[in-house]
Amino acid sequence: MSMWVAVVLACLGPDITSCQPLVKKSIFYDSVDCQEDVQGMINTLRGQGIYAVGSCVAVEGGASA
Repeated sequence: MSMWVAVVLACLGPDITSCQPLVKKSIFYDSVDCQEDVQGMINTLRGQGIYAVGSCVAVEGGASA
């Protein structure tokens, strides 16, 4: 079963040192829901004048030993 984690990179300026990775602490079980959440975060940040890009990262679920 695939699960998804929302990841966004937010930057205050053109220098990489102005960037902060943001990782949502909840897991998504549907990639569409994850993408919608990422887009919402990006829109909010861009509305505040912050450059942002993001993606959903697949995480494979399984039983742990």
